[in-house]
Parts: sequence; C-alpha cells; structure tokens
Amino acid sequence: IFLRSLASALSRWTRLPEGWATLVTVLLLLAAVVGFGMWMAPNLIEQVQQSSERIPQAIDKLRTRLEQYPWGRWLIANMPSGGGQGGGMLGRLASFVSTTVGNVVNVLVVTFVGLYLAAQPTLYLNGLMRLVPPSRRQRVSMVLSETGYELRWWLFGQVIAMLLIATLVTLGLWALGIPMALLLGVIAGLLNFIPNFGPILSAVPAILLALVEDPTKAVWVAGLYIAAQHFETYLITPMIQQRNVQLPAVLTIIAQVLMGLFVGIIGVALATPMVIVLIVLVKMLYVEDALGDRLELPGENEQRIKDTELT
Repeated sequence: IFLRSLASALSRWTRLPEGWATLVTVLLLLAAVVGFGMWMAPNLIEQVQQSSERIPQAIDKLRTRLEQYPWGRWLIANMPSGGGQGGGMLGRLASFVSTTVGNVVNVLVVTFVGLYLAAQPTLYLNGLMRLVPPSRRQRVSMVLSETGYELRWWLFGQVIAMLLIATLVTLGLWALGIPMALLLGVIAGLLNFIPNFGPILSAVPAILLALVEDPTKAVWVAGLYIAAQHFETYLITPMIQQRNVQLPAVLTIIAQVLMGLFVGIIGVALATPMVIVLIVLVKMLYVEDALGDRLELPGENEQRIKDTELT
C-alpha cells in the first residue's frame, strides 16, 4: 500500500508508467534510507555500544537497590533465574537466534511480496476479479478500493506519528540528560508502529536507565513518554481518523494477542491493518449488502475506484 501510494503519486506528477514509477520510488526510498543511515550511523553505533555496557550495569544497580527492601528481595527471589547452566544458556541462545532468523525471513517475504504487488497491481487485481461473478465485480471493486483507501490513510498516520514520537522522545530525553537519547528515541518511533504494546515496550529501557541514575529522573522520563503518547492520541490520531475508520481498542488488542501467539512479532505488527480490513469487509459486505443498512465510510465520497479498474 505504501509503495503503491507513492508510485501512483509519482506517476501522476511525472507521467511515468506505473512500473517505472514504482522502480523510481523504490530507488528513492533506498537512497533516503542509505543517506539517513550514513548520517546517523556513527551516533547510533556509538550509542548501541554504550547500551551493551550501560543496560547490564543498570540492571545490576537496580537489583542492588531492590535488595534493600523486603518486597524487593521477594521480587528478586521469584524472578526467573539467569543461572549459569550451560545447557540453559545454549537453549536460550538457540531460541533467540531461531526467533530472530524467523522474524527476518518474515520481514523479507512481506517486503518482496509488497514490491511485486506494487510493481504490477493490475495483473494481480484482474486475476482476483476473474474469480468473482460478473454481477458482483463492481461491488467487489468498491470494497477493494475502500480497503486500500483505509489502509493508505492508516499507514500515512502511522508514519507521521512514528516520526513525531521519535523526535519528541529524543529531544525530551536529551533535555533530561538521559544517556543514549537518540537510540531510545529511534526505538520509541519504531515501536510506535505497534499500537498499545509498542509504546510500553519502548519506555522500559529509558525508565530503567533513568531509575539507576536518579529515581526522580525516572518519573520525569515516564511522564515524557506518557505526554508523547497523549500528544499522538489526542492530536495526531483524531486528525487521521477523520479520513479513516474508527478502530475499537478491545478488538485491536485481541487481534494483537492472537496474532502474536500464532505468528510472532510480525503478527503483532500486522494485526492492526488486518483489523482495518476486517472492519471494512464487515461494514460493506455484511451490514450494507446482507442486512441492508446504509453506513457511510470515510472514503466513500471520493473517487478511488479508478485504482482498481479492470483492464
């Protein structure tokens, strides 16, 4: 959806064929990523190296502080042990490597499938539409168009929110004097792609580092993350949802948990767009077509069927 949207815009502006527009879009994105990486790499590499030293130190210091309190000693006693048994360590290492490789493979598969679909969308769309009875093709075309519209605006909102969260968190941590502010900000922006759970996970290392230095700083860091999320929730999200479907929080969380159990981390990341697709299908094919109730979706008044026309 992301590549298709950018390539379509480039094709309209430059009159390039869609295939060439997709190729140019991919090359421009790669150039932007490489350029940004070369610009940020020295600082990020330095901060990653620092994190490999600081985070274990922070955990040790936190353990020492917890041991000063009865409830802290109880908590430490009931935590899973990182014991020194070689078999257990090798098992955890093998599990980590297996999980990492699996996630990388999943990301590569999704990426290449997206590239092929973006390069020749009409080919695959026409093949799909040939499976639909002629009397239903126009309606299915409208459903696909609406689905693409919803996903496009959701993804646009996510990218904007990720950039804003990364910037706000980086500047806030830097102002508070927290080490590795840039790395923690980048992590916050990337994990913000996963609603509900991502922001919580991104706050843990920052709060841990701040807690070791000064408990008061940890409170300020927690407040920073909460403020950043409220900024997204009450300002950015409502602006995007004017052009998008409303996402029920409970349904999204259930989808994330189920997808995480069956597919892993890539499932958690893809749960929200799948919920969006499900909502559109239920509203248009069941509520409108089967029940006969009229619902107005955010994008129905715009001319988007041309993106899914048959050749």
